[in-house]
Amino acid sequence: TASPRHLCSDSGTTCTSDTECPSKELCRAAPGCADCVCCRRVCAADPSCCRDSWTQKCADMASQLCEPINDDCVNAFELRADQPAAERTVDLRRATWTPDEGSFCCDSNVLGEERSPPATVWFRFTATAESAHLSTCGGPASYGDSLLEVFAVDDPSTPTTRCATRRTIGCMDDAAFAPSCDADEPAAADVCVGGLTVGAEYLVKLGAKREQDRQRYTLALEMPCADAPLPNGRCETAEVIAHMPFATTLDLGYAVPDCAQTPCSSDHWPSVWFEWTAPVCGRVYAKACNGV
Repeated sequence: TASPRHLCSDSGTTCTSDTECPSKELCRAAPGCADCVCCRRVCAADPSCCRDSWTQKCADMASQLCEPINDDCVNAFELRADQPAAERTVDLRRATWTPDEGSFCCDSNVLGEERSPPATVWFRFTATAESAHLSTCGGPASYGDSLLEVFAVDDPSTPTTRCATRRTIGCMDDAAFAPSCDADEPAAADVCVGGLTVGAEYLVKLGAKREQDRQRYTLALEMPCADAPLPNGRCETAEVIAHMPFATTLDLGYAVPDCAQTPCSSDHWPSVWFEWTAPVCGRVYAKACNGV
C-alpha cells in the first residue's frame, strides 16, 4: 500500500474531509486533496500519484474514475464568474443524492412536500457583489429539467462546518419565469439572489429533477445580477402598503420562492410580498392582472 503522507498532496498534507489545498499545489486540479475516496481510487490504479506527486495525469484519471467529484457538499467546486465553461460543466449521470443534502424547496411538482432528487452536485463561490445570478440556461442539456438552490454559510472555517451551517437564501425550478433564458429552455434553472455580503462564501446545489434529467449541465455565475433582485421577495422584507387605494406594476422575472419556514407561507412558487394593516373591520379586495 502506498504511503498516505503524499495522498493527493504535493506538499505532504494528509487528506481529510477538512483539508484545503494550498493555492500553488498541483493537486488543486480536480479532484483536490479534500476528496479522500476519489484519491484512493486513483492511487490504487496508479500508485505513483500517492508515492511521488499528484500530476495532471492523476487528475485526468480522477475525472474518469470519480466524476463528478463534487457529488458531496464537502467537495463543492469553486465557482467564479470568469471560469471557462469546461470548468463549470458537470455530468449528473453518475451523481448521487443522500438525505443529508436535503430536497429542493422549490420543486414545483411537490409544493409543500418532500421529494428526493435523483442526483445533485455542489459548488461554492465568494461574493464580489451584493447579488448573484446563477443559471443552467444555454448549457449542453438545454432540455434537461434542473433545479438550483443557493445557501448562505454561517461557519465557513472548514468544508464540514460550511455544509453543516448552510441555510437557503434562494431556489428556482423552472426558468420560464426568468428573462435570461430562451423560450425553448423552460426547464432550465435560473435564480438571482440578493442581500449578499461581499467577501462571504456561499454554496450552490444543482440537481436533476427526474431520472431522465441526469445529463451534463453548465452552471453560469454573474455578479451582480443584471437586474436588481426584488427587495420584497421574502416575507420578512414585505413592502408596507401605507395608503389605499394601492396599485403597482411588477416584473416577476427574478422573483424566487420564499423557502423560509415562516408563519406567512408554505407556498413555494416565485413570489413577492406586501403588508397591509386594516384600519377597520370589513372586507378588502385584491386583484392581480397578468401583463398589466
